[in-house]
Amino acid sequence: MKYNMRPAFARYGLRLFDVTMRDGLQSVKTFIPLEKKKDMAIDIITKYNPSSIEIGSLVSDKAIPQMSTSIELFKFASDYVIESGYLNPKIFMLIPPKFDRFAQAHELGVKHISIMSSVSDDFQKKNVRMSIAKTRSVINNSLRLLPFKSAKVYLSCVDECPVSKKKLNINTIIHNINDYVVMSDVTEVCLSDTMGTLKWWRFVSIIEGMNDRNIPLDKISIHLHLPSNTNYDNIMRIVHAAIKSGIYNIDISAVSTGGCNMTLDNTQLHGNMTYDVLESIIEKSERMTQRKYNNLMLEN
Repeated sequence: MKYNMRPAFARYGLRLFDVTMRDGLQSVKTFIPLEKKKDMAIDIITKYNPSSIEIGSLVSDKAIPQMSTSIELFKFASDYVIESGYLNPKIFMLIPPKFDRFAQAHELGVKHISIMSSVSDDFQKKNVRMSIAKTRSVINNSLRLLPFKSAKVYLSCVDECPVSKKKLNINTIIHNINDYVVMSDVTEVCLSDTMGTLKWWRFVSIIEGMNDRNIPLDKISIHLHLPSNTNYDNIMRIVHAAIKSGIYNIDISAVSTGGCNMTLDNTQLHGNMTYDVLESIIEKSERMTQRKYNNLMLEN
């Protein structure tokens, strides 16, 4: 049975990108059998009805063993969607920024890809052993040679770098966003708060910087990690600012795990934004807005 989109998401026309089967699982140490992953993928596609779903990665099996069944899982999910006759999420795979991996994805018939980049040189060199300039060049050249319907670029460390332990300059962040937005073959640039430390006022500054550069916000998405506690006020304000500015693409997960275990230790890992949390913070934000409106009417 296919569920309709939750009202809180439908009201704003949110385009949800499910990362459960890649980012949600990559830090899970216990290996999950392929058949279990198939059941998880079916459940996500039919129950949550995301606009897109990321199915695994072409990363080395040695680097992340959990992703070793990605090709089989991708083929299964693709066939399942076609055979259903009514399901239509875009099925993505994560591609390391290497031309041979782009070529492999193309040969496999992958139509929608996501690629990992960053605004931090230190992070990118540790994560993929490549500078951000080299990464950008590889992505640009590969996409020019190999056509894909969608190409989403993750920009990690839009606030703090776990390697350098430093906050990234807002202008540096904006510059890196623009470098990818101007690529005609890149369809989406995802701002990833890798450390889960992004404050809402910093995010508002990023939005203002993008507006100053005339960066089209419909090409932007956000990837947020939840705080260790259940105080979601900051992340609620980030989501509110995103929606208010016209950013409707949001990464989401059916599980509360996540994070890059290639560059983060266990103490730095924070779970991904979940469907339930996103729904609750949108509804809370709406209630707060309504109360402010009611109070204003009473004052008048």
